[in-house]
Amino acid sequence: MKVSIIVPAFNAERFIGRCLKSIISQTYSNIEVLVVDDGSTDNTAKEVKQFSEKDDRIILIEKANTGAYATRRIGEDRASGATIMHVDADDFLEPEAVELLIKKLESTGADVIIGNYHKIINGRKHLVSNNLKQKTGKKNLMKGILDNEITGYLCGKLFKKDLLSKITKTEKPFLFEDLYAVIQVFARNELYVEAVETPIYNYDIHGNNSTSTKNIKLIESVFELNEITQEILEKEGLLPALKNEFSAFKCRNWIVYSRLGGSRSYDRNYRKQFLKENYRKYARKNLVSYQKLEMLIYNQNPEIGHFITRFLKGVQKVIS
Repeated sequence: MKVSIIVPAFNAERFIGRCLKSIISQTYSNIEVLVVDDGSTDNTAKEVKQFSEKDDRIILIEKANTGAYATRRIGEDRASGATIMHVDADDFLEPEAVELLIKKLESTGADVIIGNYHKIINGRKHLVSNNLKQKTGKKNLMKGILDNEITGYLCGKLFKKDLLSKITKTEKPFLFEDLYAVIQVFARNELYVEAVETPIYNYDIHGNNSTSTKNIKLIESVFELNEITQEILEKEGLLPALKNEFSAFKCRNWIVYSRLGGSRSYDRNYRKQFLKENYRKYARKNLVSYQKLEMLIYNQNPEIGHFITRFLKGVQKVIS
């Protein structure tokens, strides 16, 4: 079974070589690699062309800059494989990643296969595991997504192609663009999901990640994602059963928004109302301790929240 691997890339010349080496070195060889260059202004395209000259499985698609969400959709439209996998240009795969995913799909007949992954912080790997409690049912699977038991990343998952062809196309920027796509797939389809326990993907945390952005439009897009997610849950009849989980989802998004200095986090009345409507009423039981702490600190004083966040990042650097 052919696997199409989509690599959205923007100014990724520092990382793209490592990424492509990890892909073309896979133990499973029936792949195509669609690198979609999102209007890079560095030597990303040049680097990719050097690889494609040596390996005809690599295809470079160049386009004007529209953001990662729209860029992924172009890759999905051009994919010729029966299954699709996403790999970000600054990340890389373990050598048996594709083989493990495709074997699991073929042996189970599942629609989506998810894998565990490593977060790389200051050069050190930290294992992150999915907690797939239920393998079928929209409500069960969306509960897993909203509760963060199933990661919201497109990367590190293998999808049957037809699932991704139904994703809404837009050039609007989203801070959590891959999460938006995952929500659409899991909420709109009756899926059978399986998992491989082996870590297959390496997610490199550095200053160029979207959650380090200062782009105001991206930061403010958090609220549009919340609204769209609510609309999807309502349309699928899932919201009444997932009110607590959805409120916790909004709270986790609010924490990231506050860390990034979003304008509404400085509006005391807005903070107070958000806390009342989401945290106190529904979400408290669904958040872990440090998330509860951040919710309360940022609600009390954003500047203290930023200080605590910087302090925790400093501690993380020391212990990692």
